[in-house]
Amino acid sequence: MTKRQILMIDDDKIQHILLQKRLSKVDPKSELHCFDNPIFAVDFLKNNSVDLILLDLHLPEMGGWEIITEMKKIGTKGRVFVLSGSVDPGDKNRIKDDPFIQGHFEKPLSQQDLESMLS
Repeated sequence: MTKRQILMIDDDKIQHILLQKRLSKVDPKSELHCFDNPIFAVDFLKNNSVDLILLDLHLPEMGGWEIITEMKKIGTKGRVFVLSGSVDPGDKNRIKDDPFIQGHFEKPLSQQDLESMLS
C-alpha cells in the first residue's frame, strides 16, 4: 500500500510541528509535506498528487481562496480541509457552499479532528 500523502499550507510553523506529532500517532506511515509559502505549495501540487490538504485561509503571499482557485485550475484531487484560528461568517458560508472543500476545523487541530479527516 502506498503512503498517504498529506499537504499542509500554513504560515504558522508551530501548526506544522503539531500536525507532525499528531500524525505520527494516528497514521505514522503517512508522508507530510508542509509549506509556509503558498506559492511553493501550489508549485508542489502541479507536480505531485496528495490525498489530503490542510489549508489556512490567511496567508501573506496568497490568500486561501486564491490557492483553492489555483488547485481547481490544476486539477488537484486531494480532499481539502480549511484550518483557521478564526473564520468569519462569510468564509464559513463559502466553505459550506464549495463542494471542493470537505470541511473546516479550528486551530489547533485536535487528534480527534485529524482522525476524522483521515477516515
